[in-house]
Amino acid sequence: MTEAFIERTQRRYREDGYAVPAVVVRDSGRLAGWAGLSVPWFLPEILPAVEVGWRLREEFGGFGYATEAGRAWVDYGFEVRGLGEIVSTYEPENVASGVVMVRLGFVLDLETVHPERGQTLHVTCVPATYWICERRRWAIGEAIRRLTSDTADLFGIGDRGRLEPGAFADVNVIDFDGLHLPAPTFEHDFPNGAGRYVQAGQDYDDTLVNGEVFMDQGVHSGVLAGQMLRAVAVD
Repeated sequence: MTEAFIERTQRRYREDGYAVPAVVVRDSGRLAGWAGLSVPWFLPEILPAVEVGWRLREEFGGFGYATEAGRAWVDYGFEVRGLGEIVSTYEPENVASGVVMVRLGFVLDLETVHPERGQTLHVTCVPATYWICERRRWAIGEAIRRLTSDTADLFGIGDRGRLEPGAFADVNVIDFDGLHLPAPTFEHDFPNGAGRYVQAGQDYDDTLVNGEVFMDQGVHSGVLAGQMLRAVAVD
């Protein structure tokens, strides 16, 4: 079983670029378990996504190892890999993992069912914006560049994410001093009455798309000024 797990981990790292390395206690050198980033292929409904996760042997619980490892991997995901959001999943009965996620700033985003095991799963998430504002990891200008033009450059769209002549960018008007996330609400706004958790942002004042106000104080203005980006065949 251990060999199979190692083989799967190595394959995921080769194919996805993410894996879950071992957690070793620094003082004793003992193997405590694993932690890291991975792609949650087991839950297609939330893809594309990158998940942070951990599993420690029972005797290593209560020492803060999960929180320390989780925080380190979230730091890595945002600061090194440039992710815009990281998710984490747990079964509601696993209260300890849920507590760690709250400590790391994760909020409940979705309640669903494991497609193979039939178990209830809570999907939590933390956006890069939280990491930036709450932990002051980067200056605001650096954070915005990472989330906009850097991401556009990564996908070869050099005229996006920049406020300059001839380029395209959405403009967000934000009161950073008052910015915070209210508690999520559960809304039944999907087809056939299906529900989802919705979380608004207070003092996220306006969003302008192509020069028109798209969102005003968190409410859609009715304007549809954006355009679909489509792949272009290259000869």
